[in-house]
Amino acid sequence: MLWDNALRRGEIAKLKIGDFDRQNSKLMVLGKGRGSQREAIDLTPKTRDAICYWLVGVSGVGIH
Repeated sequence: MLWDNALRRGEIAKLKIGDFDRQNSKLMVLGKGRGSQREAIDLTPKTRDAICYWLVGVSGVGIH
């Protein structure tokens, strides 16, 4: 996610589950270098799938 989408560690650390939109392959990122603004980031299919697997495996949240 860091490399595919040019995200900073701090931006990733602030993410919430609700920021992830699997169906539209988007991630709402707070900041992105501009303070408190939110920006929709387009995810690659590889990154989207990795997030889904992580959510299921680590937190037990089912993504359909």
